[in-house]
Amino acid sequence: MADRTNIPIKFLTLNCWGLKYISRFRKQRLTDIALALAASTYDIVALQEVWVQEDIDFIIESTKDNLPHVKVFKAGIITGPGLMILSKFPIIASRLHNFVLNGRPSAFYRGDWYVGKSIGSVLIDHQPSGRMLQVFNTHMHAPYGPGDAAYECHRTAQAWTIAHLLQEAQAMGYAVVAVGDFNSRPGSLPFDLITQIAALGYQSVSRPRSGTLTAGEISPIEQIAKLGVTCDSQLNTWRKNRQINEACRLDYVFFSPASITVRDIAVEFVELYHGISVSDHFGVSVELSILSDRDQGRRSSVSSAADALYPSMRRRIMQQQMKLYLRTKNVIHDYIPTNLWQRKVRNTHFFVSIPVLAGILTAVWFVPSYGGFILTFGTMVISTMGLLDGLIGYLFGRHEYRALMELLDEVEIEEATVKRTIAE
Repeated sequence: MADRTNIPIKFLTLNCWGLKYISRFRKQRLTDIALALAASTYDIVALQEVWVQEDIDFIIESTKDNLPHVKVFKAGIITGPGLMILSKFPIIASRLHNFVLNGRPSAFYRGDWYVGKSIGSVLIDHQPSGRMLQVFNTHMHAPYGPGDAAYECHRTAQAWTIAHLLQEAQAMGYAVVAVGDFNSRPGSLPFDLITQIAALGYQSVSRPRSGTLTAGEISPIEQIAKLGVTCDSQLNTWRKNRQINEACRLDYVFFSPASITVRDIAVEFVELYHGISVSDHFGVSVELSILSDRDQGRRSSVSSAADALYPSMRRRIMQQQMKLYLRTKNVIHDYIPTNLWQRKVRNTHFFVSIPVLAGILTAVWFVPSYGGFILTFGTMVISTMGLLDGLIGYLFGRHEYRALMELLDEVEIEEATVKRTIAE
């Protein structure tokens, strides 16, 4: 019988920066990515920001021999979420979960709301290990600046959703891997929610032996080797003018430690193709070992025994979760005034535009023809903008507020459950 112990499997995640008309040299870069994947030894590849059908088709055609099983996630408003997964092994099921909080329709110039940011998953029959492997691929909302433009609350809500989807997948007994562009730095609230609530493992490229390194203290090459930097690196031709301390890691491979161990991890696609970087992000590759059912059961037994022998350790974990719940509630409460203010402004604009329109339409009867044209044009602009603001304020504003209340309820219910457990 073939040995099914610690079967290796190699992953890649890469944000391809494939926006039509906006991303420079898109077709050339996506072609280079497709050809590189076709010549690679990856078992599973997860891509983000692949929005142009021409690019999707070329990637699928180029990798049909080594990555024949493909899932492209399609649901979105104007486009899909830009997510796709390619696999050496059969895909037997897929799911897509659209994030309830995902930016605002008024921020059309950013596009997050219109593409429908999501988390997609596929269930893979990993034949060498005899295990079912559930792979999640996501691209969370981007931060665009300080304050409200950071979208911290929306990204926190997305991380909360992701953490519980991963938690449920592990409870089903699957080996779980979650990859993608999480737009969150290590130590941020979204990052901590995913790693602590879902109890997923994460490993950096290397771990400094002493102290905590920051990007501004080391060279761009060391940033990659020691911090696993994937974004805003000066080595990336699309980000070469960034300050050295802006470099960060936003792309990750998370895994269920009960069923998976890490063999190797590296930052990929750092080299230039035709003199340019293939994306504004670097990729992350990781070689994992999938444990057999027997080894996973042994590891789970050891973990359960440790919980029984060291209740203080379990208590500390729950106390850390309580801190996470408090941080999450604080983010929600801090954001609610923004929601209420924006609803008020947009609804006020709508109701004020009604008498203004009535006045302009009345004035049309008393001005010369050219003046009538100007007033009519003004009527069209005011009515359109007022109606749009009214719809956004009333429909989206209420939707966002109720989603915030739902999230707050979920956090408080879970918080109360953990608090009772600690008290027992």
